[in-house]
Amino acid sequence: MWKESGINRYPEVSLHDCMITNIEKSGDDIAVDFGIYDSYGTYGFWIKDIDAGLCYRTGVSRIVIKECDLDYISIKEIRTQQLSEELFFDSVCDIEPEFFMKKINKRKWTFEVVEEFYSTGRALYIGRIHYKKRKKESFWCCVKLQFKELLYLWNEIRYDCHR
Repeated sequence: MWKESGINRYPEVSLHDCMITNIEKSGDDIAVDFGIYDSYGTYGFWIKDIDAGLCYRTGVSRIVIKECDLDYISIKEIRTQQLSEELFFDSVCDIEPEFFMKKINKRKWTFEVVEEFYSTGRALYIGRIHYKKRKKESFWCCVKLQFKELLYLWNEIRYDCHR
């Protein structure tokens, strides 16, 4: 089904400004789909062309997080509340991985990756949860997980979309 693939290709592959549209658990692995459709086409993740010095978007794409146990995934919701004109308060709450996946898969939420950090077998994704029905409302979210490897999958590189 996929024409191209790569293993553990960060920082060559970037998820910055990418939207997670579906998450599936299959055995010990988790498949995460990226693919936003608009009038210009489909957008997946970014791939760096070392020779050109540019990053290009893929079309629809997927990352398979190998050997990722749901028990070792931590998801934190961060909401800022304004208490007065000059005083703000952040609250942090846990989100269960199954609940997070259900909201994404039922298209109630999309998760936009803003920043990503990797160390050996671990990742931290910081992003925004966007409500589908309330387009102007969103909140910050942090996802921390452990894995054996990241398998990146895609079909096409969109050379018309670069940074």
